[in-house]
Amino acid sequence: GNGFPWTDSQTKLDPLQILYEDEELLAVDKPAGLLSVPGRTGMNQDSVLSRLRCQHPEGDDLLAVHRLDKLPLGCCCWPNP
Repeated sequence: GNGFPWTDSQTKLDPLQILYEDEELLAVDKPAGLLSVPGRTGMNQDSVLSRLRCQHPEGDDLLAVHRLDKLPLGCCCWPNP
């Protein structure tokens, strides 16, 4: 398996592109239409945070320091797990 719990579209299965990474910072490319953090309902669990936790299993304690709305695309920065 690819570690992702979603199977309804290929877009949701794609891992995030890492733009920059060092010991303290992780910058990723947030695609348009993807939430920064999981939604409040079970239908909106695919997010930058969820995908990062799948890509970095040691990152269970990852927290968002900022977020972009669902529709815009852009760079999201996270503390590196």
